[in-house]
Amino acid sequence: MKKTIAIAGIVIVFTCIILNQIFPLANQIEYFEVEKIKSITIQNGESTVNYCDDFDIQSISELIFMSEPTRKRSTHDMPIVPNYITLTIHLLENDSYTYYLYEVNSIWYVEQSYYGIYVIDQSIVPYI
Repeated sequence: MKKTIAIAGIVIVFTCIILNQIFPLANQIEYFEVEKIKSITIQNGESTVNYCDDFDIQSISELIFMSEPTRKRSTHDMPIVPNYITLTIHLLENDSYTYYLYEVNSIWYVEQSYYGIYVIDQSIVPYI
């Protein structure tokens, strides 16, 4: 009986290790210091809002950068869901980074193309 439990335990551990290798968590989302962000643009269909206020930039960027990685992969230029919102972070160095926000089964996600898909807090909704 003890051997059976030990073997079952070993099988479970190896299964978890193998699954973790096949379906790893996404890397942490790219992080930028808030001081380097010039503005954030959110485009939802025909509506576009540009946030330049320090408080809004701080609030939105914290929500983005504190999102939790998932095991889902981002393999396209844009999300494959029908409705998504485009969020672009404009840095002071004239660089910009685009993220996509969408809701599936009452869970909000932020996707960075080819980098990862993350669960984001629902408190992003008032900004979009």
